[in-house]
Amino acid sequence: MRKFIWLLTVCSWIAFTSPAHAASIFAEYYAHVISDVSYGSPPFSTVLPQNAVGTTFLISEIFVPNPIHRADAPSSGEADFLILGDPTHTTYTATGADANFYITPTGFSWTQIGGTTLANSAAAELSFSQDGSNYTGSLLLFPLDEAPISRTLTFSIAQSDIVVSPIPLPPALPLFAAALLALGIFGYVRRAKDVTAVQT
Repeated sequence: MRKFIWLLTVCSWIAFTSPAHAASIFAEYYAHVISDVSYGSPPFSTVLPQNAVGTTFLISEIFVPNPIHRADAPSSGEADFLILGDPTHTTYTATGADANFYITPTGFSWTQIGGTTLANSAAAELSFSQDGSNYTGSLLLFPLDEAPISRTLTFSIAQSDIVVSPIPLPPALPLFAAALLALGIFGYVRRAKDVTAVQT
């Protein structure tokens, strides 16, 4: 019983002293295409216009970190693309099978790579970063069959168009640990009283 109480005490101390962190990060922003460059021949076919310069996307993406920091379980992410002015109002996706989010001295760097519905049998690498008051982004599209063709869009992103917010873990973890500790102490005291009563 004493070992159990000691374990609960240690767990409670860790829960109370561990810094709060986010389980995931969500961002939504308008990305204005300022450059559209295709490599290789024939041009890579996508759902986008032949020249997407001037096109505006509403991009919503989420970053889900790997909580156990295992190399075989990378962080992941997902992004939804809505092309403004598209009469079909189709939402395209890019699923980040591998994603990275880093805090930098002047902001952050966020990348994810994975499959996408912006083109058939294709993958997408989406980048979004902050450098002080400047926000930039890009989208690289390339076929899964490793053909030597690709298409790269460069975005201009206004600060007023951005919403970036952490999604915190539930704050009840310290309360749960404290409740376990209280139950353990209560059980120990009750058992000690029962033993004393039997001995007398």
